[in-house]
Parts: sequence; C-alpha cells; structure tokens
Amino acid sequence: MIQIKQQAKTFARLKYEQDFLYDQYAKKFGLQRSSFFILVWLYYAQSPLSQACLSHKLGSSKQVINTTIKVFERAKLVSFVQNERDKRQKFIHLTSKGKSYAASILEPLEEAENRALSQMSREEREKLLQLYSSFNEALQQQLESQVPYD
Repeated sequence: MIQIKQQAKTFARLKYEQDFLYDQYAKKFGLQRSSFFILVWLYYAQSPLSQACLSHKLGSSKQVINTTIKVFERAKLVSFVQNERDKRQKFIHLTSKGKSYAASILEPLEEAENRALSQMSREEREKLLQLYSSFNEALQQQLESQVPYD
C-alpha cells in the first residue's frame, strides 16, 4: 500500500509539473489558465460552442467563462451565433482575427508537443496514451463512487 501511495504522489507531482508547463506557456502570451484553455477549445472545436459547454468542459463557472469571452469579444477574437432552436442561447466561435491569434499560440505548442513525443518510441507513445487513459477512467470511477461530505 505504501508503494501505491508513493506512486500516486509521484504521478500527481508529474501531472502538476506538466500543468505548470502549460500555465507558463500561456503566461508568455498574457493568458491565464482559463483563458488559454477556452482558446484551445474554441480553436479545435468542429463547431461553435456555448458558454455552458465551455463551462462543463473546463470545470469553470459560467461567470469565469463569461468574463473571458467578454475580453475576447472586446478584442474582436470571438463572435456569437444565435442558436436557431433556442433563441436564448448563443454559440461562440473564433473570428478570423481570433483564429489567427489562436494559431499563433497553439500551432507552435502543438509542434513542441509533437517533437517531445517523437523523442519516444512508437511503443512508448502508445503505452503512455493507453496508461494515461486507463488511469483517468479508473480515477473517474473512484471519484464518482465517493459519497460527498455534508
């Protein structure tokens, strides 16, 4: 049991170190974590996203999402499209300026990630992805089965 606890702590530390790398990268462009990951989701989305969807995907409050989107809107990085089925809901998408801005940040990051992964063998990459996915699934199951404290 002690070995598992130590491995869990080591894994958590490695995950935090990776998160720190992304946070530092975002700061180079004047972005906070939430703004950076909103930009990521909007850039890679196949279709416009709602604020509720972004809130769910990022685990952030709608207020945090709204504040960031307003900043992006003032900078003309995003615009809104009304939902045809529900006129109360608007979808967010990157403008041409927003796509260029996001690409200037995210494409070099993607290239760095690709170069980092290319330093591993094909088998190591596949194992990394499989193990990371397995851990996330197992952790999700464990967290969902816990009874919240009152």
